[in-house]
Amino acid sequence: MLVLLPFWLVASTVLGVWLWHRGQQQQEAHEPEKFRTEISADGLADDVNKLVNICGPRHVGTEQGERGLSRAAAMIEGTLGPSNAGYRIESSPGPPTPNGSWPIIRATLPGDEREPLVVLAAYDASPDGGGVEANATGVASVMGIAQALAGENLGRPVVFAFVPHAYDAGSPRQEALERLLGKLGSFERILVVEATGADAKLIASASDPGLLTGLEGRVITVEIDQAPLESALYQAGQPAVRISTRRPVTGDVADSGLPLPGVHAEATRKLAELVRGLAGNG
Repeated sequence: MLVLLPFWLVASTVLGVWLWHRGQQQQEAHEPEKFRTEISADGLADDVNKLVNICGPRHVGTEQGERGLSRAAAMIEGTLGPSNAGYRIESSPGPPTPNGSWPIIRATLPGDEREPLVVLAAYDASPDGGGVEANATGVASVMGIAQALAGENLGRPVVFAFVPHAYDAGSPRQEALERLLGKLGSFERILVVEATGADAKLIASASDPGLLTGLEGRVITVEIDQAPLESALYQAGQPAVRISTRRPVTGDVADSGLPLPGVHAEATRKLAELVRGLAGNG
């Protein structure tokens, strides 16, 4: 007994630790399935409605617009965070304005050692319109594909990023992008997602047509498109491609009509497949 008892204590302890680690590994293996949410018309319609009607105006300079920016940021963080989609949210301060600042938000899908693919949307809106097609549909689509891809191993990492200033001409757009780029480091390409509710077919456009390489057959390519966010990134020397379903929304458009949920969902599913393809083979 004096010989066997110490041996049994050591063996049982080792066995207990091994079983615990195995249980942890099995739990981690099943965890992504718990968080993954398929892209649905109802889910996207709900997110667009929240951005437009609950968050409301989203721009600097008015109390209502600044409150809308805060609500939109909280919505993105909550939707993609640990208790929902399961991402670890990286939130860093955006550029200061007279009445505060709003965060630059990142959620990363891990991958191999290659440079990441960045999928970007801006969560502000122009004071001149409702901001539905200009960006609410795009924000909802990026959140939707992040939820749908949660836990997948695509190949290269994918960074889902959200910035607070792009569509309000009076906001510090360039500084917001500089702060985002400072956090990203090097990356393979950045997809600027904007209007995704006008059609089920995706359009890719870039100031540099060479950046459209690899998109043939996956989207309808348009060589030149002077969209504010893509152009600002291009001027900063970044490999940015705008992904949308229509030409940029101009300031004279009311931009308050909600998209058809089925059309928006189909475009978002195609966007998810585009991200899968570029992360795996791009």
